[in-house]
Amino acid sequence: FNYLLIINFKVKHLGYSWLTGRFNVFDGTFSYDNANIAASKVSVNIDTSSIDTNHAERNKHLRGDKYLSVNDFANASFVSAKVEDLGNNKLKITGLLSLHGIEKEI
Repeated sequence: FNYLLIINFKVKHLGYSWLTGRFNVFDGTFSYDNANIAASKVSVNIDTSSIDTNHAERNKHLRGDKYLSVNDFANASFVSAKVEDLGNNKLKITGLLSLHGIEKEI
């Protein structure tokens, strides 16, 4: 199998526009069982310094202490806890996101 994986993000910027970007360096694993979708799993590790918003100065700002603090928190991670089949070739994946030293279920 060949897969193209991209970690993109989109956040509100100044309340009226959207800022989009991606993380260029990451690794992870996944397993998918079509016969038992609930047994499927996803695990991703992200190099936070690889943030890319197509603007060098903004990237530098986001890597700093106010946002990602890449010197203190070099990695972010996501580990799935539940995978649900929504039908129509769509899945809902719930898990634990660790970012900036904080863990939250998303």
